[in-house]
Amino acid sequence: KISSNMLPKAEEKKEDELNPLENERLQRVFEHLIDQTKLEKDKEYDDECAKIEAKYKVEEDIKRDDKDKKKSERLKKKEAEKSKLKEKGLKITEGDLMKILEVLDPKSKPKITDVRDMIWEVDEDMDRCVSFSELKQMYTRCSRDKEWLEPRKLFNLIQFLMFLSDFHKTDITSEDTLQLLFIRNQADRTALDESLFAIFGEGKGKDAKGDEVHLNYSQYLEKVNKMALDNYKLSKRAKEQSVKGSTFLPGKSTMSAKQPQRFLQLLYSLYK
Repeated sequence: KISSNMLPKAEEKKEDELNPLENERLQRVFEHLIDQTKLEKDKEYDDECAKIEAKYKVEEDIKRDDKDKKKSERLKKKEAEKSKLKEKGLKITEGDLMKILEVLDPKSKPKITDVRDMIWEVDEDMDRCVSFSELKQMYTRCSRDKEWLEPRKLFNLIQFLMFLSDFHKTDITSEDTLQLLFIRNQADRTALDESLFAIFGEGKGKDAKGDEVHLNYSQYLEKVNKMALDNYKLSKRAKEQSVKGSTFLPGKSTMSAKQPQRFLQLLYSLYK
């Protein structure tokens, strides 16, 4: 049974704003993910910093007679390069996602192509990494998408991690999901029950014996992918019925149905 004290208070907010709990959980997941390859990032940062130092040392030797002002400008430029390099370490990389997927599903080795697809879905600045800003935009779009059209590969992983109360765990229960699903469904208890049913089945978190159901990442992914497909079909059917009932007569389109898809495939091939 769901008690009211287990659920957060519904707060009025703009459509594109995250609830404080969502923001807190998202930040926590982001920080956990960028730590997955911390040692490798630290070594890469040190190596690159050494190269930058060496480059500017050569310039200083060549321009030993420069005035102090020019030396100061070179120093600022050097520090800017090092700062940009450090910023890269504060983004989710392919390595970070590979590591966390290996932890969540050790029996199934993650494919680098799948990880690149995840990043491509949200990579606004095309740097092959995911910043917190990009992650937040993606989470907002997907969690508020009522037509189920947004790509959800990275979202599904992030949502699963947000449900985890402890990153040493690799499975979730219905109790883990309650607060976030309550917020997602805008405090609608009926919608909450439907979400629990879609993820955990008829018992909404309990099996036939009354024991708590635990889902690992693969099982969760299977459930939410089916839920997304079912909801997309419902949304599409409702839209088609709405169009049939309207008096609006659209003109004939000059673009084939496959053209947008081909355009996206071309963009993706360039990105890769």
